[in-house]
Amino acid sequence: MEAARTYQSWGREDPKMYLKAILGGSYDNDKTKRQIWGWNGIIRRISNNIDRLRDEYYGAYDGKFRCCILYAAGTADAAEKKKLLEGCEKEIARIVQLRPDVGGEDWFPIIDKDLKDIRKALGQAKPAGLKDLVKELGTAPSPATPAAAGAGKKP
Repeated sequence: MEAARTYQSWGREDPKMYLKAILGGSYDNDKTKRQIWGWNGIIRRISNNIDRLRDEYYGAYDGKFRCCILYAAGTADAAEKKKLLEGCEKEIARIVQLRPDVGGEDWFPIIDKDLKDIRKALGQAKPAGLKDLVKELGTAPSPATPAAAGAGKKP
């Protein structure tokens, strides 16, 4: 995770590093696998252990979404920006479908902010958040989750 965070911090100086933070660093000798994982690689590798590695899983998604938002803010290519941000929006919808509590009270407000920021970057003046997305998708979080209770704390 430190490599992805490092690439992400370098993005302030060189926005292409945001993409490296998402995709990962250098390839192995046969150019088939990345030797340094980005947020996507981290998410893929821990997705079967979400209950045990919940903070790492949602933290990697937050890192990925932040990188997408920051990269999109600096790109002049409107089509690339739209494709990137809409992809993130769809990915958040997929997370909600799989886990409507979106990480519980620790992660729900963080991913909610990511979604709203993505939608703002797509030009929505008053973007809807995760609670609305949960309703829209017809997923049912348990009563103890922030989606149902409307509150949460940051990690």
